Amino acid sequence: RLPQSLALRNPSNTTVFYWGGKILTTYESGLPYCLDPHTLNTLGPDNLGGVLKLRLMAAHYRFDTAQKPTRICCFSLRPRLNRPADAHFYEFDAKWNCLDVVEHQIDGLNYAHDFLLLPHYYVVHMTPFVKISLAHILRWSADLFLI
Repeated sequence: RLPQSLALRNPSNTTVFYWGGKILTTYESGLPYCLDPHTLNTLGPDNLGGVLKLRLMAAHYRFDTAQKPTRICCFSLRPRLNRPADAHFYEFDAKWNCLDVVEHQIDGLNYAHDFLLLPHYYVVHMTPFVKISLAHILRWSADLFLI
């Protein structure tokens, strides 16, 4: 577990969308936040009925209009040092019933901000910084503060 000073914060400020009676705001490092669609008051983090096992949801989503009725597709990514990342893809109906979950472990996947939805695939890009270690992170962090 990372020390609090290195932990990622969740500003939940990248995407906001309305689906199935909920307004959700998202960011890569935590659970989406739910807003009341009538008052816009923040209701708090939403684990979508306990479905988000990684306890986070990436910032972007896709509508699968080829499915009838239309589904919303979302994903979660948990990068890991020295082992494959956990990538989970979810499909929900308009009542937020989870219709499908696909879980993968992907070696070398350290970051994915967005994904592409194809008829038979979820596609994420592999970033150029596929080799990373705690030593690299600490060295990079130290360089930020050295003058």
